[in-house]
Amino acid sequence: MQFGRHRRISDASITLTALVDAGLSGTITNTATVATTSEDAESQNNAASASVVVLPNPDLSLIKIASGTSDPAGGLLTYTLTITNLGPSTSTESTVTDVLPSGLALTATTTVGATCVGESIVTCLVGSLASGAQALVTLTTQVANADLGTIINTATIRTSTPQDPNTSNNTGTATTTVLTSNLVVSRTASVGHCRRARGCSTRSRFRTSKPRRRPM
Repeated sequence: MQFGRHRRISDASITLTALVDAGLSGTITNTATVATTSEDAESQNNAASASVVVLPNPDLSLIKIASGTSDPAGGLLTYTLTITNLGPSTSTESTVTDVLPSGLALTATTTVGATCVGESIVTCLVGSLASGAQALVTLTTQVANADLGTIINTATIRTSTPQDPNTSNNTGTATTTVLTSNLVVSRTASVGHCRRARGCSTRSRFRTSKPRRRPM
């Protein structure tokens, strides 16, 4: 970069704007030098340096846990999503998305440090999280029917302010098996109670056994 002719005592300034790579951290030192084609009596002040400390971007993680590994049809199934900022810097804004599988109906949502909207697709905006801080999202759903078999539910967190350098821990998945009940009907007749013109008395028994895993 060249400057024109200057008087004996005069100033010139340059402003440079640089974009720091997302994966860069530590101390950055930038040095600028000046040279002239004419004689410089004091060359020892022809260089200047400036240093700045770049903090690594925050690493967000998402863990998803279901209330159980099996659940009866018609029962409630609760998912707990834990969002943690593993640091080292503060996360200012992130979004959690949870697409509920078909056959699950959302009945309630509770949050700590987040705001959620939606039913079949739940979107949660997570506020500022300092290093080591957590946000919690609890989704209570009802299992519609026994035909679901195995329910696999996945949630994902994304952030761009600043960008997460580690996306391998940004997804949480929970798997649940839907259980079915066995309804057994038996009918017996007591011949000794049959009377002419009165018919026979019969007795029916209904029994529901414990839920069992639906064969896959």
